Amino acid sequence: MKLSSLRFFLFGSFEKTATPNDIDLLILYDSGYVNISQILSLRRRILAHLKGLINIPVDISLLNFIEEEELNFIATEKASELFIN
Repeated sequence: MKLSSLRFFLFGSFEKTATPNDIDLLILYDSGYVNISQILSLRRRILAHLKGLINIPVDISLLNFIEEEELNFIATEKASELFIN
């Protein structure tokens, strides 16, 4: 799985308040390069890693580029892109 076929976004209460209820992440993926089992595995690995680092719940939503275009999720939720090197 190529990192260039993924984009990561933060949205929800973590962005809006000093005392968030949880952390909401969106992983946007290119379904032409990433299949559903790969993206589900990535979500499981990220959740397992974060569980040991932070003390609030983490929710990870998954959308492919086509779904995001149809839903306009990023704009509607005012999500901020996370840039990963």
